[in-house]
Amino acid sequence: PWPAFFAVFTALNVVVLAWMVGPVVAALVLLPIGFSPVFVDLWYGNIGILMGAALVLAFRHPAAWSFLLLTKITPGVGLAWFVARREWRYVMQASLITLGIVAISFVIAPGTWVAWPKPLAESAALPEIFPLPPLWLRLAAAVVVALVGGLLAWRWTVVLAAFLAQPVFWFTGFSMLLAWVGLLRHRRAIRARVTS
Repeated sequence: PWPAFFAVFTALNVVVLAWMVGPVVAALVLLPIGFSPVFVDLWYGNIGILMGAALVLAFRHPAAWSFLLLTKITPGVGLAWFVARREWRYVMQASLITLGIVAISFVIAPGTWVAWPKPLAESAALPEIFPLPPLWLRLAAAVVVALVGGLLAWRWTVVLAAFLAQPVFWFTGFSMLLAWVGLLRHRRAIRARVTS
């Protein structure tokens, strides 16, 4: 039932948020004051927190890109960071794992995949709440940000690129930017992957 799912999903978001930014920062950003994008993201059961965590995990585990590519799709442009660095093995792993998930899930539920483009088109047709440039322009800017960031080894640009590339922008999308805190908090583990 929906209430049970929502309770489990909310608990998962809180645990992931605490892992990503630490319990103190998590408690602060979850305070229901004003228009807290993190609190509202959690309240509406959106996935901004999980997307931010996926961006942090993506520096250690290419499979994390599957979550971004199979939910919101366009934030996957952050992979351009690894392309700029010529980390072809990493890009190949992220791509193959995502394609593997698609193939297995298509075998299990092909009708769901056939129906999937309709809600995508409907959500893309929704009016933007913020007066932002069109998606194609934001995607182009996001790719440039990720490529330049990759060339300069600026990990934070992956988060900015994914943020800019959100298909439908609402203020809860700002919760993804907590990944910047996550990159700082988990920098030793990320560096350990790079040096190993």
